Amino acid sequence: MATISGKTKVWLSQYSSVTPQELEAGTVGVGRFCFSDPDTAPDHWTCVGDAEITITVADRKTILANKVEALKEEAKSIRAEAHKKCVEIEDKIQKLLAISYDAKEVA
Repeated sequence: MATISGKTKVWLSQYSSVTPQELEAGTVGVGRFCFSDPDTAPDHWTCVGDAEITITVADRKTILANKVEALKEEAKSIRAEAHKKCVEIEDKIQKLLAISYDAKEVA
């Protein structure tokens, strides 16, 4: 397996609940941080330090399987959103075609 190493900045998103006390105590799990180049961090994020990261790259078969799974999930999400929009359009059509009840016409 290949490894990739490098230095980057460590950030907390604007929605992070991590406190300065937790940072000083070192009790924050690595997963609560975001890692990004200095020029690409989103607005309103807080830089909390620097990191040296080593990535152990998975084998090609695993990477491809993971990518296929991610694409399937993306397709599933797109289908769900498209179905929702189609249902909304059908509802609008049915409302336009609905026969309105007029008591004067019945009498």
